[in-house]
Amino acid sequence: MAWEAVWQGEGEARAEIIAGSLTSRGIRARTQGAGRLPMAIPAGLVPETWVVFVRRRDARLARAHLYKSGEAVNVVGGPADDAALNRDQLATLRFAALGLLVVAGVVIYVILRQAMDGGS
Repeated sequence: MAWEAVWQGEGEARAEIIAGSLTSRGIRARTQGAGRLPMAIPAGLVPETWVVFVRRRDARLARAHLYKSGEAVNVVGGPADDAALNRDQLATLRFAALGLLVVAGVVIYVILRQAMDGGS
C-alpha cells in the first residue's frame, strides 16, 4: 500500500492530533518523526518535525480536510488545486475587495465634491 505525506509540523503530539482528526473522518493515517523519515522526504526538516501520512488514494480528501480545518500552512504535497481556497486565503481576498471598494468610494466622493465646488 502506497503512503503519501499530507502534513508536516513540529511536535509528535500535534501530529498525533492531526492523524486522529483524519482517522475520525475515515482516513487511515500514521505519523513519523523526522529522525526516522524515508529519504523521499525533502531535506532540511528539523529533528522535531513530524509528518502525517495517509494512503495515496485518500491524500486529496485528507488535504481538503486539513485546509478546511485551518492547517493550510502545514499541508504538504499534491497539486495546488487539491483543495479549495482555505479560510486565510478567503479572508485575504475579502479584505482586498473591501479595500478596493473603500478606495473607489473615496475617489468617487472626491470627484463629485470637486465637480460640485467647481460649479459654484
